[in-house]
Amino acid sequence: MQALATWIGLLICLLIAVVFYLLGKKIAPPSEENPEKTAPYACGEDYPPEKIQMYIHNFYYIAFFVLFEIATLILALSMFSFSFYVVAAYTIIVFLTLLQIPRW
Repeated sequence: MQALATWIGLLICLLIAVVFYLLGKKIAPPSEENPEKTAPYACGEDYPPEKIQMYIHNFYYIAFFVLFEIATLILALSMFSFSFYVVAAYTIIVFLTLLQIPRW
């Protein structure tokens, strides 16, 4: 019964949010397309938009960090459970697999 009340409350909140969104869309003045409004701005100076160079090795480190954090969280949450050794073995396998990925 409590789960049903939770879903009903969620639906009511979503309905209220949609009503406020649509009401704001009706009340707000229409926006005008203006090239100055969409142009880049840097302290009043015009600057040529440059292509931002992205390095893939940064994403490589981010992926490692996320995987290690998730594995640490899994180990911390399963420390006192019966399946701790299964989770630890899984984490070790994941780490060993990550070591096989070639670095750029």
